[in-house]
Amino acid sequence: MGCLKGVLAWPWRNCISLLPRSTWTQPGGGRPGGESGECSWYGAEGEIPPGHIGPCNTEFNRFALEVAHKTLPCGTRLRVRNKNNGRTVDVKVADRGPFVAGRILDLTYEAFGRVENRDRGTFPCDYEIL
Repeated sequence: MGCLKGVLAWPWRNCISLLPRSTWTQPGGGRPGGESGECSWYGAEGEIPPGHIGPCNTEFNRFALEVAHKTLPCGTRLRVRNKNNGRTVDVKVADRGPFVAGRILDLTYEAFGRVENRDRGTFPCDYEIL
């Protein structure tokens, strides 16, 4: 598989040396990989039916520390940082989304609540791949 310009996530980690350092996003711990944008949440009570199996072949649990991402492989671990208050949460990619312009991550109900008041709905974030 060839390198994709600007993509630093697995399975393209071997491509990092081909990209100029200025294209790296280094949130939090300074590791290459990740991006910045808006985080939202999903999993309000009754929104997703009990027993729903998502695209990563796992049962949805609104209280799990999980996240939806459009392209990262299922099971990838991320550290998400709220840029407003500096709080972080470690999550696992277990779904696909968000599908709203400008949003990069869709955190579960529980994960979002660890870093921001759910009433806000979204917050500016960045993440690093662990």
